[in-house]
Amino acid sequence: MDVSCYFWLLWHSKYILWGVQSVFYNLISEWSKEGHDVTVFVYQNKGNLKNRLPSNIKVIPFTSSRLYKSFFVIPNLLRKYNIEILLTAKDGINLFYILNKLTFQYNTKLVISQHNHLIFENQFNKKFYKVIIPFLIKNMYKRADYIICVSHSVDLFLKKQGIGNKMKTIYNPLNIYEVLEKSLETPHVKYKYLLYCGRFSTVKNLFFLIDSFSHFHKKNPNYKLLLVGDGPLKSDLEIYVNERKLNEEVIFTGSQSNPYGYMKKAELLILSSFSEALPMVCLEAMSLGITIVSTPCEGPSEILSNDLGYISADFHDAQNFANLMEYALYNKKDPSILKAFVSKFGVIDISKEYINVFKNIIHGSN
Repeated sequence: MDVSCYFWLLWHSKYILWGVQSVFYNLISEWSKEGHDVTVFVYQNKGNLKNRLPSNIKVIPFTSSRLYKSFFVIPNLLRKYNIEILLTAKDGINLFYILNKLTFQYNTKLVISQHNHLIFENQFNKKFYKVIIPFLIKNMYKRADYIICVSHSVDLFLKKQGIGNKMKTIYNPLNIYEVLEKSLETPHVKYKYLLYCGRFSTVKNLFFLIDSFSHFHKKNPNYKLLLVGDGPLKSDLEIYVNERKLNEEVIFTGSQSNPYGYMKKAELLILSSFSEALPMVCLEAMSLGITIVSTPCEGPSEILSNDLGYISADFHDAQNFANLMEYALYNKKDPSILKAFVSKFGVIDISKEYINVFKNIIHGSN
């Protein structure tokens, strides 16, 4: 089977793969091992990531670094490489490819994947992101050949938009063995710490996390907060930490090519987000037996149900979140139970679910 994945600036990232990038990397690597013909379309054919992929995967760079400039090139590439399935992700990219297929009517089946609930971060384009994009999704997503939802909450969100057919929930895959292997490279950190690992962006609610940790630290002075990652809010967060005189307690490690050593030694993993569809960092931490404390966004709540973690009551009460972190610290979940739960997210099984969907689409079973 020929499978094509569109990666948005994938090779441009020189650090750990976050979110959708990590999901696609795990999927295409496994499909290649299973003998499928995989082609990856990219806009930036550079960086160290491309060297990690199996050598039999075709990497096709576009001539332009701008998405819209490739509009007329895409149909010819799909025909040239005999692509049967085109898999895309991210709201704007999904819409772009739906429009492209509607315009050129090619035979390649378009499968879009939805990885969020449309809780957007950009405060300067509020109307566009909160009104226009949801309107386009509601009216155009049904034109795709199939939709993959990464969690049941995403599936429910799309159904509320009137998009109810040709859709299936498939959880994101986790390369458990890679996480375990890389976690052996533990950093030289002598103090105890709570861990945040991810992007520094508005939707992650990190100012709230710092406020919560400030309350937590007053009763638990022997613990620090490690912030592993980077993003547009880094400077603002550093200023915020400095203003609260937490410079010695809140540690910015920067982006890490291997965050799993930090994760393995963490006392707790903390998620403070306003919205998460299916946070891979939760699954990664659980595979290492780490207890998780999260705000009540949909993805973590879906994962941590059945007493697998701790969920706060709201997104704003820093003192209550601090109290929950303290309780979790002294009442950690059984690591063996967490590891057993994560086993169902293995990349081999998840990749086969995708392939079964692709086969059914090609043979007209869906």
